[in-house]
Amino acid sequence: MCELPVELLSEIFDLCVLATIEPGIKPNDPSAPLNINTETIRVPLTLSSVSRRWRQVALGQASLWANICITEELISQRNLDARHITTCLARSRHHPLTILIDSRDPDWDFTEADVGIEVETASYNALFTPGQMSKVIALLLPHLSRWKSLTILTDTWAPMHAALTAMNPSVAQTGAPQLQSLVLMRCNDFVSFTDRFQPENLKDTGFLSRGSEETADMLPHLKHLTLAGVHVDWDALASSSADLTFLQLSSHASNVRPTVEQFHRLLQANPNLRELCLSGSGPQDREADVLQRVIPSYSHSRGRDLPC
Repeated sequence: MCELPVELLSEIFDLCVLATIEPGIKPNDPSAPLNINTETIRVPLTLSSVSRRWRQVALGQASLWANICITEELISQRNLDARHITTCLARSRHHPLTILIDSRDPDWDFTEADVGIEVETASYNALFTPGQMSKVIALLLPHLSRWKSLTILTDTWAPMHAALTAMNPSVAQTGAPQLQSLVLMRCNDFVSFTDRFQPENLKDTGFLSRGSEETADMLPHLKHLTLAGVHVDWDALASSSADLTFLQLSSHASNVRPTVEQFHRLLQANPNLRELCLSGSGPQDREADVLQRVIPSYSHSRGRDLPC
């Protein structure tokens, strides 16, 4: 391969870091979230270490560095090692970014401060703390205009709350002009079985709210939205998104779900919506005419909690 033209070598490199579509997502959807992981982001480092020529090609190819995967592996002795993040941000230059922030801990014991019945055991100490999350978002925000796909996965609410509150001022002020896929997941389905959101003191994130009625153009190209256990300013979402093709709402406590009117406005604002998934979310109103009034004739909708 040492004799291959640079153009062909670059094409091969691109194929090496090509991320796959998340399982369960239609493969012909270009806006669907990509399945990147720690192995994906190691590929450019491996390629650039083979030879001097390969290193020159790899360092000059912005697309190789545009997938950013942030996990607890980057945290040592409670300190965030940001070198990989800053390296990818610099080497990707102006290329659109695919970002995965996975703060989940396989050893999490399902305890969470101010959630559920208090027990007299020591609180779980997560390695990926809200403070670490805020630092990560601070590194990424200067490149907000390049975000193409953002996925944030957490076990508990505090790190997600930190991410939302850190992002909102910049998103509200300048918008995310290239963002096509947004996946925000608090990976704890139990929270949807409560009447009131917990922890209550962190309920109000105001995510997507500008503090005024003008919210247009925040998410002009957003097509794929998944909110699992994560609530937003539903009115602002309806005002700032108009191009959704996929919407998934799940695992929301009763008092943070969208009302019938908010849900209706959200669907009306997105006439291109083709797939709607509801599970443990959606309006609480169970009147017989709600389904006909709120959900138009989409090509595909499903959910366990749809009123029927």
